[in-house]
Amino acid sequence: MGTLLRASAIALSLVLAIVLLTAPTASPSRAAERVIAAMGDSYLAGIGAGAYTTTDGCRRSANSPAAHLARRSDAGLIDLTCPGATIAGASRMVSSLPGTADLVMVQVGGNDLGFTRLAGACLIGSARLCDREVTDAHRRLPGIRASLLSLVRHIRLTVPKAQVLVLGYPRLLGSPRRCDHLLEATTVRRIDRLQRTLDRVIRSASLTGGADFTDWPRTVDRASLCSSDPWYALPGDRLDDLLHPDSRATLAMGRHLTREWSR
Repeated sequence: MGTLLRASAIALSLVLAIVLLTAPTASPSRAAERVIAAMGDSYLAGIGAGAYTTTDGCRRSANSPAAHLARRSDAGLIDLTCPGATIAGASRMVSSLPGTADLVMVQVGGNDLGFTRLAGACLIGSARLCDREVTDAHRRLPGIRASLLSLVRHIRLTVPKAQVLVLGYPRLLGSPRRCDHLLEATTVRRIDRLQRTLDRVIRSASLTGGADFTDWPRTVDRASLCSSDPWYALPGDRLDDLLHPDSRATLAMGRHLTREWSR
């Protein structure tokens, strides 16, 4: 009888071992899934790219750069982006970052600089008004750098194991030579110089704070508002989408981010 019981116990153990080895591994797989967190303004939220949902009063696109990266990387996405976000607003969201995040993407600074006022002054206003707004924006750059550096350090302390990747902004206009059908060369140079300076400020704050920096790919820069086929939401689209990268641009940025993260 004892021999029979031992044989039965051995048989049961083998069955259990086979069951455990062949059982679905959903839980370990889920636990191993990489997690991306995105925080920032309308450019990272994908405004201009369509396929919107609104959560917590924030409109976001399923075609955003962060959404593209998550799909291409088979990663979970925690989307904390919100149109109109400033550096101070992003700082208040840091406590909502998941501790399991492998990557935290950040794009802020444009609203602190005053993109909306600048667009109004320089694209439809007078040269004098444009010059004044650009001058004021340059004065805000040191404060933007200090605030962004503080934000990056806050993120690094909150999610120490995550890679922090800060994004620059695509060039809205580009070369004055390509834009003479829209704006005077002086205005184009003013805006382009300001955008380039903002990107340098963002890059400097990011690297100093221990984060990585990446800009939008050149393919998007070449499809600026001055090109024959701009990759931007234009008149005829939703009013609050105007001057934002469209779905072609966000797809290109998603591919770029995939290459950056897989390095």
